[in-house]
Amino acid sequence: MEKSENSRHFVESQHIPERIEVSGFDAADDSVHMLEWMRKGRDVRQFVVNDIETELYSQDANSQLLSVTCKAKPNFETKVKTDQQAKNGVVIQFFAAFPMALRVRAANGAVWKLDVEHSYQATNLDVPDEFQLRLNFTIVGHQVEA
Repeated sequence: MEKSENSRHFVESQHIPERIEVSGFDAADDSVHMLEWMRKGRDVRQFVVNDIETELYSQDANSQLLSVTCKAKPNFETKVKTDQQAKNGVVIQFFAAFPMALRVRAANGAVWKLDVEHSYQATNLDVPDEFQLRLNFTIVGHQVEA
């Protein structure tokens, strides 16, 4: 993550040399240890933005993601397999949902505001060879900027 001189935060875009302004991710910083279960690294801002770009650019390759705001603390859910004999448990599934607000410039120049639920579901965390990660990108609201 980069910072500009006025303390705004940016991450690199897939469309070099563009940069994307990010905000609100402080709400996820205290949960990085859990987000690592998804095996995407510690830089939550970069991997979330990269995944969002991949989804958007598959629909409009010439669009540009301008900004991403994490609107609230991510919602986390886990499933645990317990061993009653040993009195312990192991996490076998992890779900993380990020409520997001995006600004996107479409290929035609229109700038859209999108409300998005961006989530990850990791399964088989306890079986390395069977680990799976599914991404869900759902646009729940949209409007064009005037």
